[in-house]
Amino acid sequence: MTTTAISVPRTTFRAATRQARIDLRTNLLTGTGVFYLLGPVVVIVMMVVLRNVSVMDSQITLAQTFLPGMLALSVIAGCVTGLASELMMEREDGTLLRMKAVPHGMPGFLLGKTLTQLLLNLIVLFLMLIPAAIFFPSVAPASFAGWMAMTGILILGVAAMMPLGALMGALMRNMMQLSIATLGTYGLAAISGVFYPLAALPGWLQVIGQIFPMYWLGLGFRQVLLPAEAAMLEIGGTWRTVEMLIVLGIWTLIGLLGAPRALRRMIRGVSGSKIVEARERVLSRGY
Repeated sequence: MTTTAISVPRTTFRAATRQARIDLRTNLLTGTGVFYLLGPVVVIVMMVVLRNVSVMDSQITLAQTFLPGMLALSVIAGCVTGLASELMMEREDGTLLRMKAVPHGMPGFLLGKTLTQLLLNLIVLFLMLIPAAIFFPSVAPASFAGWMAMTGILILGVAAMMPLGALMGALMRNMMQLSIATLGTYGLAAISGVFYPLAALPGWLQVIGQIFPMYWLGLGFRQVLLPAEAAMLEIGGTWRTVEMLIVLGIWTLIGLLGAPRALRRMIRGVSGSKIVEARERVLSRGY
């Protein structure tokens, strides 16, 4: 019994690392990899353009808030909309059906996706941060502890966002629905203070923004990258570190409880005939 209990996690982890290697090669060694190189260029150009634009008549510039906003948006795009899109495509090409037949296939598959997004976002973080720090030294963490805090916020953000992407991928039935959900996700990010302080928005939007994890992820990145006086631009005039950790932790827990159930329900509906039907639909309609 002990041997079995130990072998299951090892089997799952081996499946996850194999899945992560495949996904990383797909993302970095194909045309998609170009977008990871364009990110730092966009960040530097926008920071140069916005370097003299102040935020809410403060000494903080939009150039300074743009970098943490881009880091938060990268996590949102990869872990929510990106994962949802991957799950939908892999449901229709038969990947999930094969995972259902492999021992510990689905836990390994999901863990592999999480590892992939964590590694990809770490790559994006350093690709954006290092060039930005060269041109704008004040935006980089000032100490090793700051870099560790940045990494910790990234890990917590990925953990909070990944289940949301899994839920979206499980609930959406076609690419049209996914497109609408994607627009809604980015719209929610826009009113969550990702690029501009939430305190500048109307009170009812502030309430909505604080419900979802996007705001708290952006707040965490701003706390690490912006000077201490930037906290005055936030709601309550402080960084609210404890609240940030609690909210992101709650969303992680909600996702971990809800996403597996939604995915199991989605997998139960996957069959060979539905895969063929989906392929014929894509060939005839294009989506």
